[in-house]
Formats: sequence, structure tokens, C-alpha cells
Amino acid sequence: QARHRQASDSDDGAERKGAPPVPPKPSSRGASPSGGSDTCLGDGRESIIANKDQISNLLDSWLPNRLGKDQVESRAQAISQKSAMSPNLLRRSKKKGMFGGKKKKGGVFGVPLEELQRSGREVPWIVMQSVSFLNKNLNVEGLFRVPGNKDQVEKLKAEFKDPTDPVDTKKFRNAHVVATMLKQFFRDLPEPIFPFDFYDATIKGYHEVQEERDRIELYQQLLKRMPQVNLAVVRFLFQFLRAVADKANLNQMHATNLGIVFGPTLLKPREIDPLQLMTQETCGVVEFLVAHQAAIFKVA
Repeated sequence: QARHRQASDSDDGAERKGAPPVPPKPSSRGASPSGGSDTCLGDGRESIIANKDQISNLLDSWLPNRLGKDQVESRAQAISQKSAMSPNLLRRSKKKGMFGGKKKKGGVFGVPLEELQRSGREVPWIVMQSVSFLNKNLNVEGLFRVPGNKDQVEKLKAEFKDPTDPVDTKKFRNAHVVATMLKQFFRDLPEPIFPFDFYDATIKGYHEVQEERDRIELYQQLLKRMPQVNLAVVRFLFQFLRAVADKANLNQMHATNLGIVFGPTLLKPREIDPLQLMTQETCGVVEFLVAHQAAIFKVA
């Protein structure tokens, strides 16, 4: 312990018997694993608060101009007004082809998230019902990693004919089938729940901001800029994925494994390069968000 005591020149008696130990100085946290310095540095409460502006400026430089901090509020209001369509109008508009033609096969698969949420629900029925069922089956080993029976998955997908209607819960029987269907729902979205415009900032935040608490702050701010239609689903999904990880002693699905499974599905660039879909960064982002879910999403 004496190694860690920090004494000034005038405190040469601090090591005497009976003298109280001198508290250690906070260690510098500016060094990155690579030996350089982090993009954002943290060395105590004051510097963390100061870094909020620095992190905000980083996001401004990484996100498109329309997603800067000054544009977020007006954009959110516009999206909210656009999403206020009633369920009855949604049904009529589908018949008239207002949203660009026929629905994709399967009712809700391949349909933009924003359109699904015009049914009046922030979290689509297929996500809500799947998570509700899987929450009762968190002890199933290999959840999301072991694929469900293909025919059963297709049969269950076909039950979701309309985004405004839930499916009879008796149709949910096998955890692997439901988990596979839920993964396919997210995979088939025309734009992932982390919008294309947020891909670069999300990946750069993981790659360039090495300090854990600064990275948490960065993702907190990033989520605040995300459209509400996306944020609602992202928040709901990661709360569930954290519950899955908490049962990893039974299901063997630690945050790392969930990152491998969901990274390529939830994070995609606009111009898809197959080599970009499974990267250390995409998997690492999901792992980090799951591991720090409570801290990151408490202010989102």
C-alpha cells in the first residue's frame, strides 16, 4: 500500500507509524491502449462535464449537417407530425398505395420502421410480442445463435399480416423459432434501426473514443439525436438484450456473443460492402451497448 501513497515533500512523516495514509491522487486516464492519447480525455468529475461539449463537437463533425445538435429538435418535431397518422388512415393509405406499392410478403417484413409505427405503436407488435415470449425463455441455451426450424419460422412470419394487429400468442411455441423470426425482422428492414446517417458516427465513436465513460457519454448524446421512431425500438431492444446477457450462465449468450449475432443486422452502411457487415467495430458497438445498457439508455 505504501507504493500507492502520494506524499508531498512536506509530508515526509506520513509514513510514520500511526499516521493516517495519504489518499492516492487520481490516476491520469489520458493514455489509450495504443500508447497515444484518447480523442476525449477524462480525469475526474470536472473533466467529464467539460468533455460533454467536446463530445458534442465530435458528433457534429461525424454526422450529416442536418443532424447537428441545433437541427435535432426541429427534425424530431417533423417526424412526430409525420408519424401521427391514425390506424384507420394507415389502412386506407395502404389500399391506395400511398407508401409506394404493395406490402412485402409477410405483412410487416421489409416494411420501413416509420410506416409500421404509424399504426399508433412506438414498438411494432412483432417486436413487442416476440420479446414478451422470449423474456419467459431466457434460459434457453444458444438463444439467437441456434436457428429455428425454417418452415416454422416462415409459418410464424406469415401470421403477421397487418402492423396494427397482434398475433394470437398461442402461435408462439418455440424460443429458437421466435428468436430467428425477430432477427429476420430487423435484418429485412429497408433501413436498420440505427439509421444509415448514424452509421459512421456510431462506428467512429467506438473506434476513436477509448475511454469507457467518454464513450458512454458519446452514445448517450448520439441516441438523443436519433429519430424517435428509431430510438423507441433501439431502447426497447437493448433493454431486452441486456436481460438475455444477464442469463448468460444459462443461455451462453454473453454481450460478446450478442454483438456477433446482432452487429451486422443492426448496423449497416448505406452502401453495403459484405466485408463491412461483420467487423470488429459493428460487433463491438452492440457488445458495448448491451454491457452498458443501464448507463447509456437512462438519459436517451
